[in-house]
Amino acid sequence: MGMLEAKVEAVNKANEYAAKLHTQLTGVFNDLVGKKVLKADGIVLEKYKKVMPELPNTPGLRVYARPDKARYSLAWNVNVYVFHDRGSSYHETTVYVGSLKDGVLTELTPFGEGYRTDYTAEEVRKLRETYKEAKKASDEAYSKLYYFGEYDR
Repeated sequence: MGMLEAKVEAVNKANEYAAKLHTQLTGVFNDLVGKKVLKADGIVLEKYKKVMPELPNTPGLRVYARPDKARYSLAWNVNVYVFHDRGSSYHETTVYVGSLKDGVLTELTPFGEGYRTDYTAEEVRKLRETYKEAKKASDEAYSKLYYFGEYDR
């Protein structure tokens, strides 16, 4: 497996697990809207940790709570490593479960868009080529503005 294929697999797996985790955690925290769920240090209260799903910690998948000392969001990070012939590729995504005010869960956050799980290496290669062509055109247009700049000042 090459580096790009490994990166694509890491992104797809991270997004897939993020969706699963979001469903599990919103199920846990659904009835806790309006209640204090974090300690002062930004860590989930012990009584709620007990009803949460077990978070994996393996060489390929690590999930951990993202402490928020400012206590604005309830979130977890999902890290995926995929090993390939030159090492490993890594992807991290954040799963936002809810909004907080002073440690109190004020609302649940819907799962965001853009967490695709069907990327392919070929699609990424085509996107990179499209970007390269667009960037070249942009650079050429920008160079014609040399004397004037992009904005009036």
